[in-house]
Amino acid sequence: MFQLFSISLKRVLNLQELFMIF
Repeated sequence: MFQLFSISLKRVLNLQELFMIF
């Protein structure tokens, strides 16, 4: 369960980086 949470958190961080570019 914890691994799934960490993966989702990484995805959120990646989305945040994409928005920072724009």
